[in-house]
Amino acid sequence: MKTLYLESLSGVIQWIFAAPLFSINLFFLTALVKRDLKPLRKLFSEEGVRQLVDNAILVLRWGLWMAPIIYTFLKSVPDPAWYNQDGLIRTGMATLMQATQPHQSLQRRLVARGLHRAARL
Repeated sequence: MKTLYLESLSGVIQWIFAAPLFSINLFFLTALVKRDLKPLRKLFSEEGVRQLVDNAILVLRWGLWMAPIIYTFLKSVPDPAWYNQDGLIRTGMATLMQATQPHQSLQRRLVARGLHRAARL
């Protein structure tokens, strides 16, 4: 339980830097989608600053639950498997190659690219 707490706290601390950027980005994306400059003008008003802070707090809350998930499930591991990032890419490539290549050609290419472990999963 302590590890979960520390990972959540670490996530909030690390997201402190990203939170204002995500919040400002929301104003720009809203202006882009609406094709209107009102959201950007609103950013420089008192109401816009309040909304900026509110959005930044929401992003910090993301860090509370996202950091433990990232630290737990997306760690770099020496041996890729289908359930981690490297393994997912290798498995996806092997599946795509298996669907599009003849069997012998596939085996040679997988071995040459170092993807042969993913093909056996």
